[in-house]
Amino acid sequence: MRRNFLTILSGGTMAQAITILALPALGRIYTPESFGRLAAVMAVASICASVLHGRYHMAIPVAKSPEEPPALLTLSVLLSMVLAVPVVLVALAFVGKPWEGINPASFVATCVFATVITVLLDISSYWFSYRDRFWVTAQCLTLRAFITVGSQLALGALTVFGLLIGALIGMSGAFLYAIVDLIRRDRSLVHHPSWSELRGVLIRYRSFPLFGTPQGLLAATSWNLLPLLLLKLGDDLLVGQYWVAYRLLIAPLALFNSSYRQAVLRELGRADVATARSIVKKHTAYLGGIGAFAVLVLALFGVPFFQIVMGEGWGEAGRIASFLSISIAADLFKVPSICLMQSQQRQKELLLWEAGVTALRYFLTIALLMSGQVNLAILAFAIGGFTGWLIFTITQVLLPRSGHQ
Repeated sequence: MRRNFLTILSGGTMAQAITILALPALGRIYTPESFGRLAAVMAVASICASVLHGRYHMAIPVAKSPEEPPALLTLSVLLSMVLAVPVVLVALAFVGKPWEGINPASFVATCVFATVITVLLDISSYWFSYRDRFWVTAQCLTLRAFITVGSQLALGALTVFGLLIGALIGMSGAFLYAIVDLIRRDRSLVHHPSWSELRGVLIRYRSFPLFGTPQGLLAATSWNLLPLLLLKLGDDLLVGQYWVAYRLLIAPLALFNSSYRQAVLRELGRADVATARSIVKKHTAYLGGIGAFAVLVLALFGVPFFQIVMGEGWGEAGRIASFLSISIAADLFKVPSICLMQSQQRQKELLLWEAGVTALRYFLTIALLMSGQVNLAILAFAIGGFTGWLIFTITQVLLPRSGHQ
């Protein structure tokens, strides 16, 4: 379990190092408005990708028979292809008119493309987890970062959309690498399931779309709705500042969450309840300490760090990062408890928690945004998320649970 986790984490760490090392150059080549354009597309892609596959791909590592993973893989891909365009159109109806300089058709096509590649990369990572090829996921992460940064730097002198185009090129390169590996190693396993096989896993694992999909949508919306709300207010510059702070913090968190889930979920599912809870308690304590340290560092050095790394005009991103780190800490230490609930098929309960925390997060945030108090709204957003997930973690880790003893 530890080796698998470290394998994925090492690839992701390398990817983050590449991105962070490129920030001084990218922050001086591109304006905050350019980062805001990237934010709009990637926020839509993140939200839409969370629902397309019906979360059936998460059942691949915990499938009960060897015939089920290929069927789950096929089902996830089919759902994603069928639902991509309508789901993106619904999301864009909320976003409204895109920024100046791009026509609506191109904006829709870009969002659909980014969404499809994002969801297929997510599906493939769980297949590689099932096949114990964790290093492929790690290589995809590193390759994506390398291609993305290289493309963005090369395109900076040619177009204001270089950040966005580079990101699309990077994710495409990682996807092609994943597909080549899957075809080369698993061609004999990835057969064409019959309709009866697809229907079988569709019904058997229906708890994943029924409860996992709304939970995934709420989780994605919880973080990605705020930049879209800021975009609707017309402040492209602030959206760019927010996005840089958000990505610098959330990318390592998303990497950790995905790595931890892929490495630990199966082990928790196989362990007895007492052992699983013991693992979760220990991991929660470690992660809580790491989160507290990160909050302290960003509170003290967030603004000067961004100004030194990306230029004087990026101080607001440092201030936003210090706010967001409060919620990031909670999103870090909640992960073991979420994995425990998923391993016990408690998706319905997790869905209720996700809905409650999201409501708590946005209740005051939206009111403050409407009154024009943007910085205070971002702080309220962070504190609301921290409070909700702290209560969640306490109830899962410290309080005994009847029926799961």
